[in-house]
Parts: sequence; structure tokens; C-alpha cells
Amino acid sequence: MKLLSALIILLFVSVIYSQTNPSTLKINVDIYDQFPLFNNNFQTSLPAGKTTGLVKPNLNSTTRVPELVSLSPFGNNLDGVIINPHLFKYFFSPQTNPLFPGRNFPLKMDLEFTYDSTKKVYVYNNQKFFPIDKQGFDTDVKKRIYSNHGEYHNYHFCMKMNTAFTYKGFEVFSFQGDDDVWVYINNKLVIDIGGVHNSLSASVDTTKLGLTVGKSYNFDLFFCERRTVGSTIKIETNLLFVCPFYDYCGVCQGNGSSCCNPLTTCNDNNACTIDSCPSANTSLGGSPVSKYCNHTPKVNPNPNDVCNNYQCNPLTGNFDSIPIKCQDRSSECLSSNGCNSTAGCQYKSACNGNVCNVPNKCSNGTCIVKTSEQCGIELDGQLDKCKIYSCDPNGVGCIKQDKCKQSEDKCQVVSCEASTGNCITSPIQDPLSGEDKCSIATCNPLTGEFDYNPVVCTPSSNPCIKTSCNSTDGQCYNTQIPGDMCDCGCADQINKCQVSFCTPEGVCQPKFKAGINDNNPCTFDSCDPCTGVITHMTAPHCLNCNQCSN
Repeated sequence: MKLLSALIILLFVSVIYSQTNPSTLKINVDIYDQFPLFNNNFQTSLPAGKTTGLVKPNLNSTTRVPELVSLSPFGNNLDGVIINPHLFKYFFSPQTNPLFPGRNFPLKMDLEFTYDSTKKVYVYNNQKFFPIDKQGFDTDVKKRIYSNHGEYHNYHFCMKMNTAFTYKGFEVFSFQGDDDVWVYINNKLVIDIGGVHNSLSASVDTTKLGLTVGKSYNFDLFFCERRTVGSTIKIETNLLFVCPFYDYCGVCQGNGSSCCNPLTTCNDNNACTIDSCPSANTSLGGSPVSKYCNHTPKVNPNPNDVCNNYQCNPLTGNFDSIPIKCQDRSSECLSSNGCNSTAGCQYKSACNGNVCNVPNKCSNGTCIVKTSEQCGIELDGQLDKCKIYSCDPNGVGCIKQDKCKQSEDKCQVVSCEASTGNCITSPIQDPLSGEDKCSIATCNPLTGEFDYNPVVCTPSSNPCIKTSCNSTDGQCYNTQIPGDMCDCGCADQINKCQVSFCTPEGVCQPKFKAGINDNNPCTFDSCDPCTGVITHMTAPHCLNCNQCSN
């Protein structure tokens, strides 16, 4: 456990000559309540001790807050128990966003110094310096988790005092205390007792700082209590601090909050404005504070939304969205497809949903339909004169058909001339053409098949002339019938042993069948006229073969 005890003796701008010095002197300070869960540079268990050289020797004249020499978690920072250097900047600067590390709770208070007329100095002495008990984070009882044998205090905080004095030429100061104490005069580091340590003391002779008599200089004191359990501070000084500025409420280094409340003083009853008090150094000129209040219009939370116009409702303070009306682009064959908050109104082409429309082509609100020429190029790369191109909107789009349709007569073949696109009709060819010219081929128009009939030659009026067809040239020709081969119909039809024959003169005459007479004298030749059966019986008078008797 550590004891905080600080004794700071500060020589003011001049030794107090007058015996009428105020009995008390209030100095406004900023305190930043720290919680170890949010800033792990507090309540560490590392070895501790005095560490110099942690902060830069020159104070930032703009922020008037000390800065670390290094952001490394090792070396001098580790010796000074600053294990997370990136959070050091929140020792003496506000960080109230719970989403980020280093969160603290800013507070303001006055240190009241008492004048010691014997020593002619002002003194602040507090051996139990716990100025923000149950304040800051500790307004939540769940965060009151640190104590000294059951005695609760808020042990983790940092304090800064930014003020000024006018140098008289002989001031000195000294102090005694523990944990981090840094003092800057004229933005130069004059006291450097950093780290978590026991009570230590130091003093400074301002006559050795190169100050100019009669000139005012900044005085900045920084103090932290980083570990339980004790905390004391004692300040003695004959420096007469002068207030750098008074706010319009008359408070030294005030922020105007003592006489201005943005919720009441500056309320304009318009929920669409953010009401705030004027800056602390505003000159009121005798007018009421409310005259100088700030009423900043609320900013549209959706500035990049191009689909809506936003208007603040003065009753609720909320921004009501008013959708924009997208332009009617039906003349371009475009229909609305909603609005994208970043890209704006969206459209889709009505011409892209039909395969027969030229994509994204529109004329006066009507989609342009693909022509036969366009379909020909789409399907074949070029127009085929023997094809008819069209587009089927209910099917696959562009289609093609043969220009020349086949005839219902299957004996005809319809073809197309590629160069002109003319249709040509030709009969189908007989597959047996030329093989037998005495057959007449006839095509069946229903089947496209050929029927073959023989060539009919006109018979000669001469029964002894035979008319036939020549298979080579298909011509009919006549041939003479031998006399005994012709049956010209002049024989006795009852006598079957007779036949007709033609004489060389073409005269039809009956005669007996050839074969009745076998020219054998030893046989008796006969023919049955009813049946035409021929018999050859041996003659009874034949004595021997081929010899006959009388």
C-alpha cells in the first residue's frame, strides 16, 4: 500500500507585502476519475519507485498536458509503472467514450488555500486527500471496490492545475508528496518526480529559471494517485496566482456551467437544434446568457441516402424520411426497380424480358423487335436466301425454316437455288431407269414409289406375224412365225388332233398335229380327236424291224 503525501511550496509572483491579503484563495482544478478496468496503468502490482525522465521537458503549449518521452512499454516506462503508454494521454485529458480504452470521468473542483500571516504564504494541507469519493465512476456503488481495511475511498484519479503568475524576481517554492508530480513553469519542466513512490520532496528557486520581472508565466501542476491506500497533499506558497481568465459567470477558469444550463438556459424548444452554452470567454456585455446560446441544427444522420429527403421533426428531434419520386422513364422502355440508397433510382429494361426484343433498344416507349435479317445474322452469321427467318416470342427466340416447302405430290422434289433463293420443282428419278425399256415406270404421288407396267405393242393383223418390244430401245418390232408354230384359230375346235398354221402367204389352214406321223412304216399312227392323245402301235404285218409285208 502506498501513502500519498504531497507538500508543495509555491512562491507566487511576488512576496506578499500587503497585510490585507485574502484569508483564502481558491484555485480551480480539473480532476479525472480513473478506473483500473478502463486504464490498466492504475492499481498495478509491479515494483514501484521514483522514476524521472518519463515526460518531455517541454509542455505542449496548446494542450498544456504532459507527453511521454517514449511509447515503449519497456525501459523507463516500465520502471515508472506505465505498462500501457498509449493510455497515458488520458491521465489529464477527457475520454468519455465507452467504446474505446482509457475511459475516464472528468470533474472540476476548487482547492481552497488558507493564508498563513506568520509565514506570509498560502497553504493547502489535506492528509486524507480523497476529493472525489462517491463521485465520478463511484456514483455506481458496484465500482466502490477498493478500501483500506474496510475504509472506502476513491483511490484512483489524476489532477491538473493550469494557472499563471506575475514574476517579481525572488520567488521560490518547495513541496513534498508521493506518486506522479510534475510541475512546469513557463512550459519548462522544473519538478520531475514521476512513478508510484513514497513521499518525496523537491524545491525550485525561480530566480534561476531566467524569468523576467513583471512578466506573467504559465504555472502547470500535474498530480496522480495511482495505487491504494493513502493520499496526502500539503501545499505552501507565497506565489500569488492570477486567474488566466474568468468565465461569464465570474468563475476563474470556469466553463460557464455555474450560470448556464443548456437544457434550461439555452432551451429554444426546438428538438431539431442542439442547444449549448456560449464559450467560457464570451463577453455578455450586460445581456442575458441566453442571448449568446448556441442552437446548432441537428445534422442529417443519413447524408448519403439519395433515395430519401430527410426533414427534422421539431417535436421529436427525429429525422423523418420522405422518399423521392423516381423519374418515369417508360418512354425509354424502363420500369422502376426500386431505389438504392447509394446509387439512387434503379430501372430495368422491359425489352430484356422477351427473347425477340433487341436488348436495351427502345423507340418511343416501344421495344424494338428483332428483324428477319437480325435473326439470320444471329443464327447463321449471315442471311441464307433459302431460309425464312423469324422470331418466336413464346419459344427460343429466333428460328429459321426452309423457304421452299416440299410438295404434297411425293413424286416431285422441291429445291432452292442458293444464289437466288428461287424454288425449283423437279420430278423424282426412276431408280430403274434404263434397265428395262419395255417397262413403263409410273410414280405414285401418294407414296413416291414407282409402279412398272409392260409396253403394249399393237398386234399385227397378220396372224403369222408376232409383235414384240425391244428391251434395249423400247421399240415394238415384228417377227415371222414359222408355219407349224402358229395357231391362228382356223382348226377344227372339236378335233383336238388338229392345229392351225399359217402358210407363207399368211393363209390360215388346219392340219394335223406334228408328231402324229412318226414316219415309221412299222407303226400304226393314230390320234384321239377327243383328247388329242397320239399313239403309235406296231403294225401287225411287220415282219421285222423296219420291214413290212403286204
